[in-house]
Amino acid sequence: MENKSPFFAAVLAITLIAGYFFYDDKITKLEAQVSDIANEYNEKTVEVKSDVITTDNANILEDLNNQLIKVRSELQITQEKLSLATGKTSVLGDEMSQMHDARGKVKSLNTSLEGTEQALNLSDKKLIQLKNIFEKQNKANIQNNLQRIYDLEDTTKGIAITGLILPVVGIATLFAYKNKETKNYCKNIQNTIDLEKKVFGRAVSINDEMKQLYQTQCIDKQQETGK
Repeated sequence: MENKSPFFAAVLAITLIAGYFFYDDKITKLEAQVSDIANEYNEKTVEVKSDVITTDNANILEDLNNQLIKVRSELQITQEKLSLATGKTSVLGDEMSQMHDARGKVKSLNTSLEGTEQALNLSDKKLIQLKNIFEKQNKANIQNNLQRIYDLEDTTKGIAITGLILPVVGIATLFAYKNKETKNYCKNIQNTIDLEKKVFGRAVSINDEMKQLYQTQCIDKQQETGK
């Protein structure tokens, strides 16, 4: 369809241009004919004025006058047709120019859309890759933090029970250190969860078991200590 439109427009343009030249040539011939009839009419008028008016002379003048009226009427009609053909040719030229510009814009837009579509497809692939990387790294990070909390808890309890502690370090200082480090590890896990919710709409790297450990080691104990 896109290839046929310029062809039909070109055929119409040729037709209008041909019509323009046809009417222009016809006007030239009619103007010459009007001039000839007017000259002949004037000559006959002079002859009639110098001679006695007869029926034949009157008929000749009337016939020339009728011819002159007819040709002038035809000339006016032809001039109107020529004006119409000229206007249509001008309008068609503008439309063809606009069609050409619009077709160029459409092609440019299609190219831009194709490029955008490719970029979006590439972005989707990158997003999936990044999600997988984040999920793997964050899962390992959460597991490490949970393990450190567990190890710290277990070590602190062991030292407190067995009394394996240096004299300069009190039990209160040991538990304060354990609570502070546990809080830091819990904060790391919470930051990871919050980041994933912002990026992916949900936490993707923490499973049910890890959630339970986080709940027990972080949330519940913080509520117990009132911090």
